[in-house]
Order: sequence, then structure tokens, then C-alpha cells
Amino acid sequence: MPKSLVKYEEIKMTDECEPFVLSEEQTVKYEIKGDAFREDVVVLRALAILSVLCFHLWPDTFRYGYLGVDVFFVISGFLMMRILKRSKEEPFQLFSNFYIRRARRIVPLYYFVMLLTGLTMTFLYTHIYKERYFAYYTGALLFITNFKVQPAGDYFNRRTTNIPFLHTWSLGVEMQFYAVAPFFFYLAKFGEKARLCHLVFAGCFLCSLYFQLISEAKTSFYHPMTRLWQFLCGMLTTLCLEKRKSLPATTSNSFSSVFLLIVILSMFSRLVNQAFSPNLLRILITISSSSFIYFATYSTISWSQLRLNHIARISYALYLVHFPVIRFAEYIEPVYELNSTFVPFATILPIFVISEIVHQYVESPLLRAKNSKIFRKSLKYFLLCLLIQWKWEVVMPYGWESASAVAANVEYRTMYSRLEGGHFTNDSFYYLVEKPRPPFGHYVYEGNTGKLKIVVFGNSWAAQQAHVIRNIFPGSMTAEFHVFSQHTCAFGIHNGEDVIKMQTPFLMEFLKNLQPNYVFFLLRYHDFFLDDLKPFKGSDDTIVEFYWQGIKNISKLAKYVFIEGHQPFECGYLTRGDDGYARFLDALERGEDLQKFNQPINLTAYYTHAVYQRLKIILERCSNCHLLDFSATFIDFKKNLLLTYDPNTKFIYMDNSCHLTEAGIKMLEKPFREAIKYALEHSEAELGLNATGPRPLFPGQGPSLVWGAGNGPAL
Repeated sequence: MPKSLVKYEEIKMTDECEPFVLSEEQTVKYEIKGDAFREDVVVLRALAILSVLCFHLWPDTFRYGYLGVDVFFVISGFLMMRILKRSKEEPFQLFSNFYIRRARRIVPLYYFVMLLTGLTMTFLYTHIYKERYFAYYTGALLFITNFKVQPAGDYFNRRTTNIPFLHTWSLGVEMQFYAVAPFFFYLAKFGEKARLCHLVFAGCFLCSLYFQLISEAKTSFYHPMTRLWQFLCGMLTTLCLEKRKSLPATTSNSFSSVFLLIVILSMFSRLVNQAFSPNLLRILITISSSSFIYFATYSTISWSQLRLNHIARISYALYLVHFPVIRFAEYIEPVYELNSTFVPFATILPIFVISEIVHQYVESPLLRAKNSKIFRKSLKYFLLCLLIQWKWEVVMPYGWESASAVAANVEYRTMYSRLEGGHFTNDSFYYLVEKPRPPFGHYVYEGNTGKLKIVVFGNSWAAQQAHVIRNIFPGSMTAEFHVFSQHTCAFGIHNGEDVIKMQTPFLMEFLKNLQPNYVFFLLRYHDFFLDDLKPFKGSDDTIVEFYWQGIKNISKLAKYVFIEGHQPFECGYLTRGDDGYARFLDALERGEDLQKFNQPINLTAYYTHAVYQRLKIILERCSNCHLLDFSATFIDFKKNLLLTYDPNTKFIYMDNSCHLTEAGIKMLEKPFREAIKYALEHSEAELGLNATGPRPLFPGQGPSLVWGAGNGPAL
């Protein structure tokens, strides 16, 4: 009989519930045995863990290495259905034994590694990181990491990506699937007699796939419903194998090789990654993995020649161990100023050594142990993990010398300042702002006994800085003080945006009726959703014309218009990898030299930036418009450095969301007051201030940027 003919025999259940391996017989048939490995599944498992490892070590090179997790889900579905279908046990005994075996396989080693991870976190990390990461620790112990981290963002969000146990989300999804596995098992079992069961099975598959395709990234990645179809794909492979008992060897060899190649290219090749979207790649690798298992069942190829058996054998330990080791190594990299290129390579050896030790001396003995011993061990590890979760704050490995400064900085990380003295006004502006919430919307300040009418417009920076203007113009000087703030864009500046177009009629009517003395535009210029930072195109620049559309009309209704200049802080630095704010507090607690956080700045490039070029044109056109520039306050012109913290108080100026902290906001009042003082030099009676003449912004340094009433900066 040809070797391609396969005859299935009953499978003896094993405690380890490891992937089955096809063992070849050279005579009449192949037998699928429970006490051997299936070589095709071994190959898939090994390649999957290697791709995940490569992705976590070199994410820029192996951009879609995380697809190895998708392969794991297919394997789990395949083995699960295979085990359940071939058992002759009664339903209750079948599933109780199944869950016991799954618990034996997953739980004890999981809690052991979580215990080691928690202990390392307690003694390695500073308070700022422990506070952040231990917030997810209990969720990981309950196998619900995926639900805990999903609200914080997708897998690549900087707030969650460095959690040392983030990878446990996939085990959470797997455990959640085990909870519903009996339902799909009986759908498949009764589907042989009732076609409706097959329709329900197919409906669940298609609904899950559709849900993944339409969901946002974080839901698509973490939610078990978006992963269900991958488990079902593995289950369907088992069902298809039972329907067809044989396949020609030539066909099996060819197709299994092709599908394995697709799996490898999907995980490791940048060319394939660039050709497909993440969702299409996920579909491709899921179908290819299932197809490989299907055709490899009848293949005569000896997959053990790939020499991946040992990698597959330690794959569970390797999966649990590798991620915390990588994250710990990345954490100490900036502390000891290690070479970022060298660190991933240096991490490989400890990952495999620790994984091998854990497999040999913890995992393997536990798999051979009795259920009672495994239960006691698992419970002990679990309770110790809970103790760590409860008492991690007690451990202060780096002393208490900097505790007060750290605590103050933690208080200062508030993104938006309270609009003290202002109350929210539920007017038409409220309904024109998408989902307004404090401090966004229209705020009116009370306690006014003066004569001046002041209006502040802007995005989130207006919500931060409005009280700086209020300090300069207190209630004793103002008759009315209004603040209009919203997400992202600013009225009067970003006039090409739809929301601004909607707001314009209401706000222009408001200004016409109010006739304000002073209008302030307080905003952050950015390119997250806008074009503020795009290169300046001279006379063909359309962005400056959008600016001018709003400012021209507003300047006719106000005596003075003040426009905030460009911010010197590079948001990319603050948000690159782990956020700069947390890294600063970490260094502060460790007692490191904080001067390394002051960043070099190219003054010529900064003061000839596209934002300044456009504002220069606006100020030349608008005779009653003036620049509010605060950048000089944060620049050391002698050393060409951008100052990111106060050397005396050690308070950081900018948080990780590219907003000034309260310490940074306090630095604005002096340059704002001086700019307003100069602009109003012919109206001293209004403020009771002593006017100053034109002055260079930074004498003797960089380009000659000089204040001039109505003329803007002279670059």
C-alpha cells in the first residue's frame, strides 16, 4: 500500500497533551500515536516561538513576527478537537480530564514565571514603573491580561508595550477559548447528524472573522471574539482529516512545502509584510498553518530534519521567559548606557539558558507529578504572586533621598491645569465641539470688576495656559474673560478643518457682540492630524493662507491679537519608545545625572522653522497682531541645549503627551508678560506697566529675532 495512505487508530490520551507527532512506518501504514510527536506540529510550534522571539528582539526588522501567536492559536484548536474527538470517555469525565490536563500543562509553570517576574520587577524597577506595571499584574494572574490592557491601547501602545508580562495576553485568550470549547466540540459532533450544527459552527467562524476585520486595532488584537475563528480553523483541520483518509504523497509533499514556506515568509520576510495589510497577513498565515497541518499529515517528508524538535519542546518555557528578560534588558540599557544594537544579541543567551533551566527543573518534573502536588505548587506560587502584588510598594531599592522630588513630579504630571475661577457654559459652542469634556468647551471666568474684555482660543494648550493669561489680567482688570478650547485644532488658525468651519459663524457672532480688547491664540502646532509642521512653501504656501483667513477677520474685532509661537520641545523624543516623562522620574529616583535629559537644539533651524515663517507673514500683514514666544525660557543659548527640567527643584517641564507640566506652565508667565508689556507700550495706563523697548530675544546667539510691534519677528 502506498505510504500516502493513512489509517487512523485510537489515540491514547497523555498527561502532557503535547503536539502529536507523525511517526513513519515503512511498511503498510502510518499510525498517529499519543506517545510520540507530530513532526509537522513541532515545526510549526518551533517556528512560531522563534518568530515571536525575533519580533520582540528586533521589532523593526521582523515587523510581523507577532503572527507566530496566530499559529499557536491554530495549533491549539487543532490539538483540542483532535483530543476530544478521539476520546471514548463520557462527556463529564471527558471535559473534566481535559481541563485538568490543560491546567497541569499551563498553570503551574505560568505562576512560577509570574512569581519570578514579580520579584524582579519589585527589586529592579523604580516606583514610577512599578506603579504602572503592577496595575496589570492581578489581571495576568487571573488570565485576563487581554481585557486589562485593551482599554489602554493596542499591543504597540507605549503605555503597555513595556509591561514585562504583556505577552500573557495570548494565554488569556487561549484559556478563555477553553471555556467555550465544549460548545464547539458538540457542534462538530452532532453536526454529523444535524446540518444545523454545521451552520452554527460556520456562522461563529464567519462572525468572528468579520468582527476582527471591522474592529479597531486594539480590539482586533486582544479580544477573544476576534481570535475565535483561528481556533476554529484548527478545529476544522481535524474534522477535515477525519473525512479524508488518504491523499497522494506527491500532492501532500508539494502542498505542505508551499504552505510552510508561506508561513515562514509571513512571519520573517519584509517583502511579504510590505505586500499585505496586517489583517490580510493574519488570514493568510492562519489558513496556511491549517493547510500545512492538513497536507503534512499525508506527507512523506521527514520534518524532523529541520532540527527544531528541542525548540518546540521548550517552547512554552521559552514563551513565558523571553519577554520579561527582554523588557528587563531594555530597561537597564539606558541606565548603564549600553549599546542598543548589542543588547538584543546579548539577551539571546540568557533567554535560552533560563528557559532550558526552567524546562528541565520546573516544567518537566511538574508534568510528571501527581495532581495533588501540582495543585499545591500552583496554589503556593499564586499566593506568593498575590503577596507581591499587595506589598510591592514596601520595597524601595534606590533609597528615599529623591522621594520628595519624585512625588512632586508625579503631582506635576497633570495634563491640564484646572480652570480655577471659570465655569463651563453650555452654549452653542458645546454642541459644535465633538464630545466636549472638561477642560474643553466654553469657560467663563467670574469675579471681574475691571474694564478689559479678553478671549482665549486654542486647542489643549489653551486649556493649560489660560490661567497664565488670567494671572496677567486678574479679575480687577477684566470685565469679561472667556476661554474656548478643544481637541487638536484651534479656531482662527486651523480654518481648513471641518469642525472649525462649523464653529466659525457662532464664534464670529460672539466676537462681534463682545468687541474684545484682547484675543489670545494659545496652541500647540503639530502634525498628528494637522499640517502645521509641513515645510514652508513661500508664496505658494496654502497653510499660511488658512491661518490668515481666520486671523484677518478676528483682528478687525479685537484691539490686540496675540499668537503663541512654536514649541521647542520635540514630542517625538518624549514619546519615543518608553515615554521620556517616566524615564526622567526613573533616573531621578535612581540618582542619575539628569543633565542627559537636556536635548541639543539647532537654534537656526528652530527659529527658521515653517511655523515661524508662517507667523512672520501673518504678523507682517496684521498690524495689531503680536507674537507670544516662550521658547527662550527653555533654551540655554550658550550650550545650545533645550532645558527639560528645573535644576533647582528637579521638576520636569514636559510630560509624555507633549503637554507642559505645571512646572513648565509656571515658566510661561514671565515671557508672556514681557511680550504683552512691549505690545502695549503705548497703552501703559491700561495695565500700569512700564513699557520696554524692542529687544533681541536672545542677544548674541543664533539668528537675529527681534520683537517689533505689529511687525512680527525679523528673521
